Amino acid sequence: SEVKKLSKLPRLRKLNLSGNLLTGIERYSENNKPHFASLTTLFLQNNSLNSWADISALDHFESLTEIRVSGIPLIEKLDMITARMNVAARLPRIKQLNGSSVTQKERADAEIGYLSSILSEAAGKEIKELESQHPRFSALLKSYGNINLNALPSNAATTDRTTISKTLLSLELSSIESLETMQVIKSVKKKLPSNLTLSKLKVLCQRLLGIPTGNQAVYIKREEPEELIHNEDTLQQLGVAEGQSLLIAKLD
Repeated sequence: SEVKKLSKLPRLRKLNLSGNLLTGIERYSENNKPHFASLTTLFLQNNSLNSWADISALDHFESLTEIRVSGIPLIEKLDMITARMNVAARLPRIKQLNGSSVTQKERADAEIGYLSSILSEAAGKEIKELESQHPRFSALLKSYGNINLNALPSNAATTDRTTISKTLLSLELSSIESLETMQVIKSVKKKLPSNLTLSKLKVLCQRLLGIPTGNQAVYIKREEPEELIHNEDTLQQLGVAEGQSLLIAKLD
């Protein structure tokens, strides 16, 4: 294609393909790189891209740090925040998205949300299947420590199955007015990895419940609620068990 010819330009840093009726992006791999060695900026607005696989394919452009993808059908289906988070989670090197900077906090929030959505549908699936649908799956697991990779069976090389169903906890996350009233403001049920740290849980609760991470007090719901205070400990280490409810109170 004409675009492929441009990949041979070693100093090409910026490419504007907006409004070119593009319907897809080639599915690259470690053995099929897109070249464009110096390309840092790519504009894809107002094309006909309609698959998250097209966005994931851009991760193979190793120098790419800025993209614009507004006006494509895939993005237009979603609200602005959801669309932005889904793109940021799939492209870890992108620093500028649709004209604004991707902050470290925004990226962590996006990646945790993306990983959580993958894991919520992952029970019983093979790793290869998950990685084909979500190429960043393994990298996100390694980054956030959400799954005990040692839980792979000894024949994992041939079966490629995890024990994901055993490492996920079905939990209820509830924001409350105070411990005195125990009045629930908002409640969300999620399946979360047992290796999720308390600090990462707080980031997730900020997104789901709207309470800033620095203003959260997290408790296991019991007759006498027990506060969780060690941010780097995992849910498993903190004694959080399947089916429990976690209460999140906003500190003054």
